[in-house]
Amino acid sequence: MIDFKKITRGKRDVSPKVLIYSFPGIGKTRFASGAPDPFFIDTDKGSHFYDVARVVPETWSETIEWLQNIEQGKVKCQSVVIDSITQLEYLGHTEFFAGEAIDSFGGGYGKGDTHALMRWRELVYSLERIHEQGKGIILVAHAIVKKFDDPTGPGYERFQVGARPRLASFLIERVDYAFFCREEVSLTLPPKGTRGNGKAITSGVRWAYTRQCPAYDAKARGNLLFPEKFLLSWDEFMRAVEGEKQRSKEMEESIGVMLKEIDNRDLTKKVTDFMRQHPEMLVESHQKVSARLEVHRASKQAIDSQGAPAQAAQV
Repeated sequence: MIDFKKITRGKRDVSPKVLIYSFPGIGKTRFASGAPDPFFIDTDKGSHFYDVARVVPETWSETIEWLQNIEQGKVKCQSVVIDSITQLEYLGHTEFFAGEAIDSFGGGYGKGDTHALMRWRELVYSLERIHEQGKGIILVAHAIVKKFDDPTGPGYERFQVGARPRLASFLIERVDYAFFCREEVSLTLPPKGTRGNGKAITSGVRWAYTRQCPAYDAKARGNLLFPEKFLLSWDEFMRAVEGEKQRSKEMEESIGVMLKEIDNRDLTKKVTDFMRQHPEMLVESHQKVSARLEVHRASKQAIDSQGAPAQAAQV
């Protein structure tokens, strides 16, 4: 029997689910170590530089057992970090396809990827149950450069999560935030009159990028008020989250003011219901109400201008 108490409505202030990926030495583990009271499932064995609780599982099954203990409250923490997804995928393949390659499993034709993804779904659903307890989830992954065959044009290389394509896509779907991180790079031109292509140099500044583009996968679930990039640290990430909340609040208040001026009860109900059902469309809602207000003002001005001569004649 279904439980009607499970029905919820309105925005929820929940801990974030984050996927962060990049190349070695950028600061992925340092970013994750800044989360509240993190517990590291450290398959990469790289968290020992930080004062965090950790375990280094040797198998996929051991990782699942640790997640079960976290879910049951036997491991106390506020955030769960898997560092890294890339290494955990290797542990999973070692167990799922003992003595056999994933591409030849079950006769091939993608059956290995399908089986692996089913096992990963079990792990992700365990993480989501942990998330429902109020804990944050941080998934760390390495990055790879891979050619993308664009069906609408020429192919090009792009940065991707260091995992099998179907798994990478699935993980990005299940998190609230997916960040590609890299150092700030600039190109110096060769001296005038000399040959060469110049040099790529870095300032040492590390950025987390939050918007999807042809060069990499990224996302920030919510609306377009989230910054396109932020300095790579947990504190800066939280400032971006809080800033988005404040800007969203201000935009909602602005919509309310505009609706009050338009003074159309049906429109107000329609916009209010739409915003409740589609909070990610806040920017679009603001733009549409703003356009409606302009029409309302123009119409009112036209009526006022037509009525002015009649009033003058009466006087």
